Amino acid sequence: MRSRTGGCDGLRQIPGPADEPSRYSIPALDRQAGSGWINTTDTLRAKRQKGQNLFEWRREAPVRPVVFRDPNKVTDEVVQLHLEHPVVQRLLQRFLSQGFVHDDLSRTCVTQSRDSVPRVVLLGRLALYGPGAARLHEEIVAVTARWTDSKIRREPLKPYERDTEATTINLLYQSLIDAQIRDVPEVVSNQLREAASQE
Repeated sequence: MRSRTGGCDGLRQIPGPADEPSRYSIPALDRQAGSGWINTTDTLRAKRQKGQNLFEWRREAPVRPVVFRDPNKVTDEVVQLHLEHPVVQRLLQRFLSQGFVHDDLSRTCVTQSRDSVPRVVLLGRLALYGPGAARLHEEIVAVTARWTDSKIRREPLKPYERDTEATTINLLYQSLIDAQIRDVPEVVSNQLREAASQE
């Protein structure tokens, strides 16, 4: 399965200084996901000058690459993504509003990592609400395990301990950003999704 969101291309790693965090190019979300994204992707451009024509600014100020760690210097070359950045907030809102609509496994995804051990990651949302439906706290809870097909398994899956769980989550993250290992054969993807829905 390709690591895509809503039919859009994924992040693509691009060359950058060896002593700085890895850089990634953002796909053209305003063209691939709809014009509603154009104002959000504008936050990745260099600052618009006072009185500068909007269309001229967009033509002259391309969307800058993003990094996920502090580059340890002030620079206009890249944008550091963090939880409060408008792009991240927009993506999180889509996930919060659509990711848990169904109380089932219809949103099962399959990806491929560089590790030979088949693994499963179950993501759940924990939310605490106060008076007036005010959201007090929210977090994503992960449970990981070694995957064995239910057709040959004789006992339930056993959750990984904390260290192995951290390794599994890191492998998941890496598989989502590594453009060279995105594709999973469709027949394998279908078999795994079918098996997951029976758990």
